[in-house]
Amino acid sequence: MIDVKAINTAAGDLPKSGITPWEADGTTDQTISWHVYGPVTNIKISYANGGAYIGAVPPVVLSTLADSGAGGDNKGSYLWKVPTDFTNDLIPKIDSGDMVKLMVEDASAYGTWCNVETQNFVVKGILTLTEPDVSSGLVAGTTYTVKWERKGTINSANVKYSTDSGTSYPNDIEAGATWAIPTDVEDTASWAIPETATLGTTYKILVEDNDYEKNGTNGTYAESVTFRVKGEIDVTSPTSPTTWAIADTKTISWNILHGDMTNVKLYYSTTGVFGGEEVEIDPAVTKPSDNVLGFPNGAPPPMAQGSYDWTIPISVPIGDIWIRVSDSNTTDFADVYDDTAKITIKGSVILEEPGIDWKVGGTTEVIQWTANGNLGKVWIEFSDGGPFIKVTDPAGVGVDSGNGMTVIADM
Repeated sequence: MIDVKAINTAAGDLPKSGITPWEADGTTDQTISWHVYGPVTNIKISYANGGAYIGAVPPVVLSTLADSGAGGDNKGSYLWKVPTDFTNDLIPKIDSGDMVKLMVEDASAYGTWCNVETQNFVVKGILTLTEPDVSSGLVAGTTYTVKWERKGTINSANVKYSTDSGTSYPNDIEAGATWAIPTDVEDTASWAIPETATLGTTYKILVEDNDYEKNGTNGTYAESVTFRVKGEIDVTSPTSPTTWAIADTKTISWNILHGDMTNVKLYYSTTGVFGGEEVEIDPAVTKPSDNVLGFPNGAPPPMAQGSYDWTIPISVPIGDIWIRVSDSNTTDFADVYDDTAKITIKGSVILEEPGIDWKVGGTTEVIQWTANGNLGKVWIEFSDGGPFIKVTDPAGVGVDSGNGMTVIADM
């Protein structure tokens, strides 16, 4: 007589619905143990998937010692690693009600009468999600390859995505994906993220056994970490080195290549590093991302276009700067930006027009100007239609810059 006492690593715990499933990992020893009474020399362990025992040569063991413990204690056990290959269909269709059971029997002709079966329990395959790399987020409106691998005879998989950190997976990427070659380990699906997808930080990808779908923590499945779906910006002006002057109004423009971002922020940096030294441009002004061409454009990129007219304040230092256009949500999307080419900022002088015409002949006239930027000196020159001639400081010392005037006598 054979009495199965244990069928997993927890001695004395008979396998039944609800116990920790065995996984087809090819490495973990699963303990099958029994008591044997009477003249039984060897036993055979058979495997049933969905009620039907597999083959004349069972996938567990054809023959092993019945009493493999200390001599005369009538105990035996066998360590079995659930194989990862596809030689036998060892993975039950759990969602269809199938489960697994084992039979321990006398390996001789008496096995028909001398045997015992376990209760039903679960053996499942393993899925591993290998692509895409979501560590830097994925871009809306872009197509990615989702790739996964299996261990054990998983026949088909569902691929889905979540927008609520995996609480639910209502969105299909591909349902019932099958392996083109039955012995393939790897399979793929193509995911075209919608252009209108909500930009956010709570996305996850799921691949699950179509016959043992995820239900809470039950099921055969693999999930990605939580990741972002983000937009993409491309600066269109200025894209080559240029020079701007203090007090000028200049246009910064951009394309929204992907993603429905609402607003943008603009910054300038004197180093181009944007490592904390940058200054936000007109922070009190909301800058819509698509004030030139509204999202969605409905055509290939750009999906939207925007621009901002910047009157360069006197606070901007003379010298080189770079401007960054970024998603206004700099907390979640700090890497969504594009930078302009180098812009050289120079000072400017605004000359006030005389209120009346000047007359030649010993008159004294006042010339007034506004100097913008950190100018050291200004020079004053005069032309009556011909070449300019110096009016003051012919030695080249100049006149102090600033908002002021100088008096020119004897015109």
